[in-house]
Amino acid sequence: MTKLDNSTGISYFLADDVLKDKNIRDAENSAWQDFSTNSSQITNNQFGGAGYFAETHHAASYNVNQANSAQDDRAHLVNSREFGSIDITTDSGLAFNPKYFATAEQSYAAGAKLFTDESGALVAKYAGQQIIVPSDQLVQVQQIHQTQIDQAQVNGQIEQVNALNQITFTDRITDTDGVSHTPLGY
Repeated sequence: MTKLDNSTGISYFLADDVLKDKNIRDAENSAWQDFSTNSSQITNNQFGGAGYFAETHHAASYNVNQANSAQDDRAHLVNSREFGSIDITTDSGLAFNPKYFATAEQSYAAGAKLFTDESGALVAKYAGQQIIVPSDQLVQVQQIHQTQIDQAQVNGQIEQVNALNQITFTDRITDTDGVSHTPLGY
């Protein structure tokens, strides 16, 4: 390797480190802004403060972990109160809706709401979104969900089975490379 080749390699690594540091600072600043924006709802428990904290935590820690892994996907808070609206989106097109309650039953009930749409079909309120629940409740929530699907199947309620199958539960945002946010319990 010539002296020029070596300096090019060193320059590349220095530039990469500077860019990575900038991405991490940007993600940390974004996290601070998100927590600051939602601080009233979180601290005063307005409009479901635990949910606002969870939304903010998931998006912020996902973004910091993405930056730490030199990945470009970012999560964004939607801050909508529209019926069935998405709470968190990612640049890669994923949609999430955290449901954070004291018990697995409450978290499940909040995320598994069904309704009859204008065409008369039974559908999931959060169809197309992944419902994020507290990590310490995930297994129980998934068991409750499967029990509900099985019971509807046994009772011949195919429309309910189809609607329940529109719902998925997770405890984290994860990209295709396996980078995720820091899980959160209740």
